[in-house]
Amino acid sequence: MAVSGKGTILIFSANHEENQQTDWILYGPLIVYTLLKEAGFKVIYIQEFMTPDYEPIIREHARDLLFFGVSATTDQIPLSLKGIQVLKKIAPDVPVVWGGCHATLLPQETLQSPYADYVIPGKVKDNLVRFAKALQAGDRAEINTIPNVLTSSSPAANDPGAGIVDYRSDELVYPRIPFEDFDFSSLLTQNRVLNYMPSLGCPGSCGFCPWGEKHAWNRVSLERTLADIDYLIRTYDLSQLWFSDATLAPEKEFLLGIAEGILARKLNVTWRCFARIPEFDKLTAQEYADLDRSGLDAVFFGVESMNRTCQKILRKKNSPKRMEKVISMMGATRIKPYVSFLFAIPDAPLAHLEEDRQHLDLWQSLNPGVIYQVGFYVYYPGSHLAELVAARGFDVPRSLEAWGARYGKNRFKPTRDHHIPWFEADYNRAYVERFFEIFPDVHEDRKETSWNKSLKRYEQNPPLPAGAEGL
Repeated sequence: MAVSGKGTILIFSANHEENQQTDWILYGPLIVYTLLKEAGFKVIYIQEFMTPDYEPIIREHARDLLFFGVSATTDQIPLSLKGIQVLKKIAPDVPVVWGGCHATLLPQETLQSPYADYVIPGKVKDNLVRFAKALQAGDRAEINTIPNVLTSSSPAANDPGAGIVDYRSDELVYPRIPFEDFDFSSLLTQNRVLNYMPSLGCPGSCGFCPWGEKHAWNRVSLERTLADIDYLIRTYDLSQLWFSDATLAPEKEFLLGIAEGILARKLNVTWRCFARIPEFDKLTAQEYADLDRSGLDAVFFGVESMNRTCQKILRKKNSPKRMEKVISMMGATRIKPYVSFLFAIPDAPLAHLEEDRQHLDLWQSLNPGVIYQVGFYVYYPGSHLAELVAARGFDVPRSLEAWGARYGKNRFKPTRDHHIPWFEADYNRAYVERFFEIFPDVHEDRKETSWNKSLKRYEQNPPLPAGAEGL
């Protein structure tokens, strides 16, 4: 695989599904782009949604390609493999380097594929630049010494611990993204919305998340955050900005600083973010009012379930009293609480469907602005819940190609013929039937999981169960 002297690197991020309708700015691949560019390489970034006809770009740079880098979550695998196949048709000798969530979780398995020559798990650091320089020089011995750079021929290839990354004490490597290098106009929605992400990680420990309890939350400075969003808002004449971090609010001062900065810079925009209920529980009425005044119009909370059994499985700790307090305080502002529920998890009692709807109905009576989303759990590798599902007999894919064959479309949408593979057939049927009885305002014909505004109650609406004070 003689590639010495070549200096162009192509970073590829595939769509999540065929006929994808929208996409966000993807900050993980842009961090990779920035680090390699700062090291002097010519870097070409292809985000499939922005550049669906990417084959001419590969052809243009094929003769000077040092490597083809793929950043992918599990559901990006099908279209990532398609992109690699286009590459191999044009330049079969160019090595393919995998990074991103899936390859980090399953580095050895990823390396088994003929479509993977290297895997660099975890967050990129100087090891990526060292790897690129060693590959350019044709120095295989040097490559074998670089931390978290795996290849099928390296000494670490058969080490089960190689590539396993714990982020708890990890340093933040987040260079300033050169936004001026890109035109993100094709990502704008009809309402002129883009996203920004000033932090990495999350302090939560959710059972469905592969990074639970081991991916510490780190952020860039408030000054840089305000400069970046100022640039995006003014350059693209945005009407709204979404903060796409896992959570924006672990540090109250940072959240409130963003609000103050938006007001001080007179940025005429509304904005939204993801957060956790315990974080917003720390805010005062005045701080809610300040956020409202700055243009914050919605906060997305991953509630998932209020049933105590389900909360233990999901490792969530949202108590009813805390939920009611936060939702009531938001009701005194224009900020809408968006709450999500996750159903069809293993070992979930049938009664939790009714209990979750009862809580939702109470919240909507306290605050008519409450909007909700429901989804059925989909297996992804690496989490506590994934281990539980596998123990219940789920047929886990064992290769990159098998993952690609299984995933590639949105499977979260509940349907009346939904097959939940970790449920017995009779329980599956009863569960799905009961779901649609209790959530009749969830329609099967929607193209994707949507947010529901209905205040409609199901026919039988008993009071909240006794002892539901939460964890």
